[in-house]
Amino acid sequence: LRERYIKTLSTTEEEHLVETLLADLYERVLETTAESRKALEILAGDFPLVLVSNFYGNIGVVLEEFNLAHLFRHVIESAVVGVRKPNPAIFQMGADALGLLPGDIVVVGDNYDKDLLPAHGMGCRTIWVKGEEWTPQAERECFAEAVLTDGLATLPSLFGMAGGNEETTTFIKGTNQN
Repeated sequence: LRERYIKTLSTTEEEHLVETLLADLYERVLETTAESRKALEILAGDFPLVLVSNFYGNIGVVLEEFNLAHLFRHVIESAVVGVRKPNPAIFQMGADALGLLPGDIVVVGDNYDKDLLPAHGMGCRTIWVKGEEWTPQAERECFAEAVLTDGLATLPSLFGMAGGNEETTTFIKGTNQN
């Protein structure tokens, strides 16, 4: 039905529909980014932050566009350093950039396999930003110290900082959840 509807649109109508959808999507990205920025600004006041990302060589431009670049002391980007997550070496580069041992670092990630597993394996503490796509299997095996279910907005509360909303944070005790 959707395809049939789109085929009936004129080029002008298609362009307008696409522009409307993209504008809506961009507005949502701006809202989410603003919430994340607030949490990161709170954390950056007390902790050195490093961004470790599988990206394409232009993460700096994206960070600047969304007013996030100033929050990170270092950016370790896979396309630039030649190592991709889940290779623990990219996380070690982040630790080295800060001059810290893995055991002194908390990795906050949204990908269980590419963020949490390698970071945990090298001795980092982990916090999982759990999105809708995660399976119950991953949750049962989760070793993260905390699971955030509403983006980064709650992250400061985990460190006892004002500005976080504890209602959407699930704390995990022990190494397994049943």
